[in-house]
Amino acid sequence: MAKPRDPSLPSLLQDRFTDREEPLQLFHRYLDSVEGPFPALMFYGMGGIGKSWLIRKLRLALTGVHAVPAVLIDYTREQDSNPFLSDSLLFLAEVRKLTERPCPQFDLAFAFTLVKRYRLDEAALEHSVKNAGAGMFWEAVKAAGGALNPVLGGALSMMEKAYGAVKDKAALSAIRERFLKDVAGLRAKELAALEDELCFRLSEDLQADDAFPLRPAHRAVRAVVFVDTLEALIPAGMSEVAEERASMRLRELIYALRDRVLFIIAGQNRLDWKFIDAIWEDRAWLEQHRLSGLSDPDARDFLNRCNLRDPGVQQAILDKCLWVGEGQGYHPASLGLFADIGWLELRAKRVPTPALFAEVNKGDMASLVRRFLKSLPSEVEQEWVRRLAVTPTFDEAAARAMHSESWSVAQDLAIDMLRGLSFLVPSTSDAGWYSVDSSVQDALQHTGEVPNAWHERWRAYWKSRGNDALEWFHHWRLDSRAALAQWVASAEATRSQLDMVQHAALLKWWEPTAIIDAPPTNGDAAAALVALGVEYELGSLGPRDERCQRAILCLEFASRFCTKDQSPVKWAEIQNHLGNAWSYMKDGGWAVNLKKAISCFVGALEVYTDPLVRARVQNNLGLAYIYLARIDGREYLTLAIQCLENAQKAFHPESQPYFWAGTTHNLAMAYSKDGDAIYSQKAIDLFNQTLTVYRRETFPYQWAKVHENLGIVYGGLRDSSAGNLEKSIACFERCLEIRTAEAFPEDWASSQFNLGVSALSLAKISSPPLAEYLDRAERAFAAAKEGYAKLGLIPETEDALAAIEEVRRLSQHSQSE
Repeated sequence: MAKPRDPSLPSLLQDRFTDREEPLQLFHRYLDSVEGPFPALMFYGMGGIGKSWLIRKLRLALTGVHAVPAVLIDYTREQDSNPFLSDSLLFLAEVRKLTERPCPQFDLAFAFTLVKRYRLDEAALEHSVKNAGAGMFWEAVKAAGGALNPVLGGALSMMEKAYGAVKDKAALSAIRERFLKDVAGLRAKELAALEDELCFRLSEDLQADDAFPLRPAHRAVRAVVFVDTLEALIPAGMSEVAEERASMRLRELIYALRDRVLFIIAGQNRLDWKFIDAIWEDRAWLEQHRLSGLSDPDARDFLNRCNLRDPGVQQAILDKCLWVGEGQGYHPASLGLFADIGWLELRAKRVPTPALFAEVNKGDMASLVRRFLKSLPSEVEQEWVRRLAVTPTFDEAAARAMHSESWSVAQDLAIDMLRGLSFLVPSTSDAGWYSVDSSVQDALQHTGEVPNAWHERWRAYWKSRGNDALEWFHHWRLDSRAALAQWVASAEATRSQLDMVQHAALLKWWEPTAIIDAPPTNGDAAAALVALGVEYELGSLGPRDERCQRAILCLEFASRFCTKDQSPVKWAEIQNHLGNAWSYMKDGGWAVNLKKAISCFVGALEVYTDPLVRARVQNNLGLAYIYLARIDGREYLTLAIQCLENAQKAFHPESQPYFWAGTTHNLAMAYSKDGDAIYSQKAIDLFNQTLTVYRRETFPYQWAKVHENLGIVYGGLRDSSAGNLEKSIACFERCLEIRTAEAFPEDWASSQFNLGVSALSLAKISSPPLAEYLDRAERAFAAAKEGYAKLGLIPETEDALAAIEEVRRLSQHSQSE
């Protein structure tokens, strides 16, 4: 839905909403400074305040004497995702575009990173460096890079251009010599280690004297990095550990380049990075400004640009416009809607007058929307705009389908009108998809009852387009109970089929419902939060702690509606699920979280009276005690065995096989942690018993989990013989048939690490150490390291690195003998 270029249209807000003197003056003060370093400038404020428009305006200011290289990192989600959010490599690739000069340290490491990540030919890359010169070896990675993502493709093109621009043969020769010295070291590095170096290498290259052109009057800022929608990368409520990990590359670049690169950041939330380092409290490092509403001059300037120049009309609008806060200026989205009303009058060949806004209540978006609807050409357009506001996102085809069944001149006119309205904004979808601005959307939906027929029509339309997520959204609006039942069945089916990618997609279906934004007000919403919380906890993709945090938020919200006094059984059910979520979350201290989990399970047991239900809770409680015993002492292991033995007695292997197998498995885990040889053998016997229920064809994930734990027991026996270690390796290999990197990345990395431990142990007891087991161990540890690094599990990554070094020392020692 391409935007028209008429400069008076309210839809072109980015050209007007950001003529704010204070932010512009601040920007130019640093841009014109003759000495650095500079703080990162953070502009934050509520949605609809114009942060993105400000970023665009500041970028437009980089012309003439103010022209410097600039890039924009926009974290706005597209179809609930964004390549910058999912891969920090793309962030660095975009920043690389700041300079058209060679970046020898970064560029070669970047090329090797692509080679290793996408399993290209390392030998071909090295051959290109040695024989074709510095400007040619991008051919070895360009085909992959360009197909992966436009950002990567652009980075590779920039690199080719950079080396092609160097005409000095001596300079090219020096670059190639540097490459050749670097190649051997880079080839030996694992992928995670390469990625860890990229930020440092890029910073070093961008600090070179010739990285950026000199500016007139010795101005110090040589480039600008704009970062928009930071709240998508660092949402409110994110844990400190997760925030530190997510913001790491941005902070590292600010730290390294602040003497020559100005960082401009926009987001909804004020940054509080003092927990990472006290320097971020210093305004010399991070200067934060709350972005308020438009000032009176800026608001009048905006109205002038929208052809609403009459002073009386302007005053009538400003008297009724919504304010951001006490004395903080006019709300841009509200002002835009006033401009829409005036523009529609002008479009209808009528002259706007102050009386046009008489019925609008001051600061009331609902009355403003009602007045806007009256300005539309007909009731058909009124209903059409309201109907567009009830779906989360739409493209031009959808907008046309909701207007009329077939093409007509009226349909074209309606689309042209829609393009000009201020509240049509790019949505969280692919290019060409839009939504109604959230503040206007809320007001539109409160201007009258939303007929079920609208949701039915949207549901049928999205079904015809094959868009399951949007079809389900409207199903939820029509019949929340039926939609919840459908969603739960789909989530359970994807888990049973180990289709965890689709399971993760199903979790995102709830985002447009905003159900997780506040405690529920009815039982249906509470039931939905419980179901969503359970599935977050059972998911497998993305950081485990983040999933657990979302699960806990859902379940705690639900418990505020289902209280212990009013709904004791439902409350106990929620406590049981909460206990599971706390048991698996390590952020904030695993021991602390496990004790919270135990408290939840104990609370549930105070309510439940049914023996079988109590046994299920005792099973979970026993598992929490097992985990706590690893940290706080063996006395918890005794409590674990007591809980699990009691739970196991409640289930019969024939009448309750699934629950019997679960408690038997956990009891085996408790015995295996004791370290006693007799208990270890008992654990092995119990694990094997569970396999009579947990068969691969019926319970594949549980089957894999049993083999994982069997592998740990066989590998940890005090008299670990070659035979037991071979059994251990075989168990882990069976486990990895199910726990794949794609479906269960953290479990996969853990199984690879454990396999490496057993293979290394087997190599050690061989005389001399067997090369095949050393090689198997190194490959397993390398896989584990890569998996842990992608998940941001730093301690586990370091353990894998240390294990790789041990394997290599042992291998070198064996070869020397």
